[in-house]
Amino acid sequence: MTSSGFCGQHLHLEPVAYVVEEHPDDQRNPVWVCGVVVANPFGGEGPEGVDQREWPAGLTDTALLVCSLAHWHPWPDVPEGYELRTVEWTHTTDFAVVRVVADWRGELRRHDESVRTAR
Repeated sequence: MTSSGFCGQHLHLEPVAYVVEEHPDDQRNPVWVCGVVVANPFGGEGPEGVDQREWPAGLTDTALLVCSLAHWHPWPDVPEGYELRTVEWTHTTDFAVVRVVADWRGELRRHDESVRTAR
């Protein structure tokens, strides 16, 4: 498994869709955001400082990336933003298996603007 970290680069992501998981038994927060779908920030080339021969084939060719969230948050809560954290990959004989990890930053706010939590 190879990975490249992006925590220090603060690569901001703008979600175009959300990946959610339902927990019907959780009466306070029955729906959690566990991932985001974003425009591919690599747009045709891999990131700086990563050997392009090692970078997963095809990752720069896709328009969208599905990112798992390192820390989930309740669906009604809106964070200040999302950032790319890591890209992990491994190569098989036929293709690359890739996991893109993002995380939310700042404060979580309800739609009524009340602050829920900060990180």
